[in-house]
Amino acid sequence: MLSRFIILPFLLLVVATATGLEKTSARHREIDDDDDDEGQKKTLSDAESHDAIIAHMRAIQAPFERLKKAYLADRVHRARELVDGPEIKTDRMSLSRRTANIRERLRGARASRLARLG
Repeated sequence: MLSRFIILPFLLLVVATATGLEKTSARHREIDDDDDDEGQKKTLSDAESHDAIIAHMRAIQAPFERLKKAYLADRVHRARELVDGPEIKTDRMSLSRRTANIRERLRGARASRLARLG
């Protein structure tokens, strides 16, 4: 009984503390290693930094260039419509078929109205 309530929690506390200390020392070693790497970093020349800045600016502007082209294409299409008139989409359905469709819809509406009235 004594071991269950006193010794076991004590052992768990010791193991948890040792694990925490190991993790902390590992983090300190990683931080120290990172400091050494920063001192050895290669510095960019002026031409390389200039090229990197230009590449970054082009990457930022690329989506806006696509939007600009789409906007201009839409404006050209609208201008053509004003000059030539709107595009007329011809429907291949014959006049007799259209009137038959209209009659069919009217019959259906009339039948549903009569069914509601009873």
